[in-house]
Amino acid sequence: MDYVSVISGQLHAIHDRVTSSAKKGKNVHYSICRALNDARAEMIRALPSESANHVATFTNPVKSSQGDPPYPENADVALFTCDQLLAILEPLRGQSRMADPQSPPPINRIAPESRNVFIVHGHDETNLLRLRTLLKERYRLTPTILMEEASSGQTVIEKFERMASEAAFCIVLMTPDDQVSLPTGGVAQARPNAIFELGWFYGRLGRSRVCNLVKRGTSIHSDLAGIVSIEFIEKVDETVPALEKELRQAGLIS
Repeated sequence: MDYVSVISGQLHAIHDRVTSSAKKGKNVHYSICRALNDARAEMIRALPSESANHVATFTNPVKSSQGDPPYPENADVALFTCDQLLAILEPLRGQSRMADPQSPPPINRIAPESRNVFIVHGHDETNLLRLRTLLKERYRLTPTILMEEASSGQTVIEKFERMASEAAFCIVLMTPDDQVSLPTGGVAQARPNAIFELGWFYGRLGRSRVCNLVKRGTSIHSDLAGIVSIEFIEKVDETVPALEKELRQAGLIS
């Protein structure tokens, strides 16, 4: 798939969310505005020079400063900007790939308009409860823990998908729960269900909205090598300064 199709797909997804907000007379959530501005910046960077100049000259970034709540001033402004960008892309559809095909644009996924934070966890219930209290009392966020929610007659995977789809952010509490034997020796890893749920959220929200808190002694799976994690020794409270940066970057706290 060429860059034009990728960016166009992102903008159409954004357009649907902005249109929905505009019809309800609501402002547009900060995360949607940020995704729209990211798509605009990517068009300026990657489109042919003439089209890139049109984007830079005839469109403006929408307001997306964080606040309480973190909204821009008007949904109609965001909708107008989105329409402008789609109009500039339309003549380019079906043409050859743009320059620099080795550096594809980032995928800007749209997070739900909520303050729900889903906690993926293993057997360490003490740190799980500490993390829940931290999110609820210190940051006034809404922590979601799967085992605490009603099943409503659903299977486990249906219940997970229902609850996880409402989350705007995910924190993965990785603790050394399972002993695994390898040819090079034994290691302690997070539970398989935690890794599965981690991957689900990477696909749903993107890596920028998933934060891994890793207890010392937990072996990291090879697929996660190179991804920055926040390590703690005994108590999850040790991660507060780094965790706050991630929540602030996601627009959940100011």
